[in-house]
Amino acid sequence: MSSQPSRIDCELDVDLGRVSGAMNDLLSTVWNGNTHISAGMMQGIDVLTRPGRSRDHADRIMIVMTDGYQNRGNAVTAAGSCAANRITVHTITFGASADIALMGSVAAAGNGRHYHAANPEELREAFRELAAMLAIITE
Repeated sequence: MSSQPSRIDCELDVDLGRVSGAMNDLLSTVWNGNTHISAGMMQGIDVLTRPGRSRDHADRIMIVMTDGYQNRGNAVTAAGSCAANRITVHTITFGASADIALMGSVAAAGNGRHYHAANPEELREAFRELAAMLAIITE
């Protein structure tokens, strides 16, 4: 997030090319702070619970990544709203300015786990652990 309002850049999709394209489109974005983590999380609740787009029996997982600290909204409250909607929230922080304690609290409120990645290998390891955990959930 940035000072721009929260938005959906790509709907949930199994077409990895479409997802990758949406992510690549973000590479030229200038991020200028004013992180509003909770706005993105609340929009994520809408995406994961939208009638006609979500399955009642499916496990709902949200992974929140940030390299900064929240200076707008309340992400812990948003994580509680996620939990109330049967959405598990995992968090990943990276970078020196990340608010590790806050994002740990967000993960706890969302019944998830927090990971801090101090380098690219730790980020890959966080994703490996999450992928392994999700594979168990879906079996």
